[in-house]
Parts: sequence; structure tokens; C-alpha cells
Amino acid sequence: MRGTATIATGVAFHHAGLDPADRHTVETGFLQGQVNIICCTSTLAVGVNLPCHMVIIKNTVGWQDGGCKEYSDLELMQMLGRAGRPQFDNSAIAIILTKKERVSHYEKLVSGSESFESCLHLNLIDHLNAEIGLGNVTDIESAVRWVAGTFLFVRLRRNPTYYKLKEGANKNDEDEMLRQICEKDIRLLQDCDLVSTESLKSTQFGDAMARYYVRFETMKTLLTLKPQSSMCQIVGND
Repeated sequence: MRGTATIATGVAFHHAGLDPADRHTVETGFLQGQVNIICCTSTLAVGVNLPCHMVIIKNTVGWQDGGCKEYSDLELMQMLGRAGRPQFDNSAIAIILTKKERVSHYEKLVSGSESFESCLHLNLIDHLNAEIGLGNVTDIESAVRWVAGTFLFVRLRRNPTYYKLKEGANKNDEDEMLRQICEKDIRLLQDCDLVSTESLKSTQFGDAMARYYVRFETMKTLLTLKPQSSMCQIVGND
């Protein structure tokens, strides 16, 4: 079914596997008032500016790495952050449907009484690849500046032990840590021919990785496959 099939009724769905033209139609239709309800995956919470009056999170788990896992607190807050249109509304509504044992946790989270940490460091290499493809990161220095402007760096300075940075670290320690992280990830991208070695530019493989939201480890495996590999080899069961 096309993503635009239900737009005439004021309802649409949105996910990463949707055709780009259909995604654009859904997003434009919502902004123009032709679509009143979007049923979507968590991908809509990242990189798409679609503020609304009400957000309903139906279950707080998603399929990740071969099983159902709780969304990180940051992911959940990004989803909830879509509720609220300052230019149209004085209030907004966010509804979380979750297991009974998780209610207390989310009550504390949304009230601001419980801090949450960044998870960017877990997939930093994927984001660095995308930023290189966009031309925002062109060398190690710009990579360090980009990371220093993220929520990860804010939390790293406030809670260094969570990110395995020593207690009482000074600015030089932080800068050196960021540099080492960026150098390591960029070197891995270059070793897999995802980023050129002469200057930081994405190769055709790096562009494909970013365009289709392929994780680094998956892309690394795909690039080791021989021509005409069997299905078992492709899915890693051989």
C-alpha cells in the first residue's frame, strides 16, 4: 500500500521504508492541514519538524537488534517533544501507553525529576558518516566541533563516569577524548572504504549507508560479501 493511500480520509502513516515522495506528501499534507493524524514509527521524531497538538506513544518498546527493547529516555523525549505548537496552541497533550511497572519511571522523566543520558555515543560512527556525506564534517577539527555541539557532550561534562571519562576531568581531557573518538571512528570508516582517505568525503558506499540508514556493522558485513553470495551468507547464517 502506498503511504498516500489514506490521505483523503485525513489519516496517513510514516516510516523509514516509505518512498521519499510519499514521505514528502505525508509531511506536506500534515503541515497544510490535509492530514490530521499520522501513525508513525520512532523515525518521525528525528530530523522532521512536524509539531502537533497531541502525541500518543503506543507502547514504549521497539524492535531493536533482533528483539523488543525499551526506547531510550532520549528517544522517548524526542517523540514527546513533537507535542506543542507555540504559534497555534497554548497547551499540548502527550500520552504514554506502557507497562504498569514502567509508569513511575516515565512520570519522573516527564516531570523533569529524573535525568536522562545521551545514546549518541552508541551509534556515533553512523552519524559521523552522515555528517561527512552532508559536507558538515570535512576534517578531524570539524568532527570534534560537531560532537562538542551535541547533547552527548553536554551530558559527558555533567556525568563523566557514565561515559567512562575520569572524575574531575578538565577541558583538555574532554577535548582529547573527543579527538580520539572522532579519529577512531573516521579511521574505521576509511578502512571500510566508506570515506575517502585523501580528504573526508563519502564514497558511493558511504552515501548508500547514510541514504538507506544502514548501520556501520551491517555495512561492514555487506562489503565483505563475494559476488553472487547465497542468502545464508547475506543474512549471516553461513
